[in-house]
Amino acid sequence: MRRTMFMLLFVLCVSLLLGTEKTALTASAELEKDIPEIEQQLRDYGVSENDVVKLIDKLRRGEVWDSMKPEYQDLKPQIVAENYEKTIYPDGSVAVQTYEPISSKATDDGMTSLSIVNKKGIRVKRSIVLLTLEFKVNYSRDTSTGRAKITSQYGKAYYVVGGTAKEDTSGFKKGWLNPTHAWYAVNYTGYQNVSAGRYWVKIFVNGNGKWEESNF
Repeated sequence: MRRTMFMLLFVLCVSLLLGTEKTALTASAELEKDIPEIEQQLRDYGVSENDVVKLIDKLRRGEVWDSMKPEYQDLKPQIVAENYEKTIYPDGSVAVQTYEPISSKATDDGMTSLSIVNKKGIRVKRSIVLLTLEFKVNYSRDTSTGRAKITSQYGKAYYVVGGTAKEDTSGFKKGWLNPTHAWYAVNYTGYQNVSAGRYWVKIFVNGNGKWEESNF
């Protein structure tokens, strides 16, 4: 009886070890398949070759990039231009935020009064390479009161390289506010369950302009 129980436990342990090894090998194979795309996107965002190598090595070791660590969420962007912000983190990873019209017509849509400016087709997009969130909004700004009103949100999308994500929530505040905002959130899980959590991006608007907040 003891020998039989010992053999059953031995077989169970071996099965668990083989299952764990198979899962690790599968995750590793998925990562290796995605590495060329990850490397290219990092280069497109201006990451140096030296940092590209270091960031890929971190992924292979199952480590989290600084761009997804809570302790760096308050880091201010070092590069700021019109409708563009780029944050560079200590390990070389980056976050890029853009606001852009989705067509040549997506600009000022006229003024309904001397102070109210209408905007249509503005896309807010934030990317850290492994995860990208974007959505589009139409809004109006009242330059005399400092308030703004979002009239619609659409075109919500997320892109994942090496991981999985599921849409969580989205929406926008109603009425004239100072400021008002729209948001979009997903639940994301990276390679080997690394970086699992809820990630979101918001666009804030008031009578004088727009800006964003995010937790990744």
